Amino acid sequence: MLKQATATRPHPARRAIAGLEPLRALPEASVDRFFSNNNPIAFRRLLPKGSMLICGDGQSMLREANRVAARHAARVYVATPEDGLTTDWMRAHVPDIDLILVDSDCMGEIEDTIDFCLQVRRATPALPIIMVSSEIRGDDYTCERMMACDVSLKNGFSDMKLEKTIPIAYANNAYYQSSRA
Repeated sequence: MLKQATATRPHPARRAIAGLEPLRALPEASVDRFFSNNNPIAFRRLLPKGSMLICGDGQSMLREANRVAARHAARVYVATPEDGLTTDWMRAHVPDIDLILVDSDCMGEIEDTIDFCLQVRRATPALPIIMVSSEIRGDDYTCERMMACDVSLKNGFSDMKLEKTIPIAYANNAYYQSSRA
């Protein structure tokens, strides 16, 4: 069944998002090997759309995001509002993006980060948002900040922590969406 689906529509990990270049993309052979019938993990993908977006310069989390993306045949994109990253752009590309990592340290004051996250949340409520900051005391996996983000991570996390955080962000985002109904 998976082969039939990929035969009619290319897998998102093979598509680029218009206007952004991936920082690291797996070679086609790696993607094909990952989606072969011999790999049961392919049916439980962490990043089913094949991409995550870092908003900010991303230098503090780029290595970790790339490691997670490589394990899940996905791409990492980095953009800033100065690059033309608008809510209209996000609305248009939300079908191609699994989640957004917002680098609070690159946004200026924490209020600027919260304002940006609120704009993204209003424009694309189904897009999970993970806010990353060195100013917070610790990681927050609760829905306490759900108006702005689904999860907050203290900067300096490992790739394994990010990988374990993504399903929590999906769950918190689903709760946020159901609470709005």
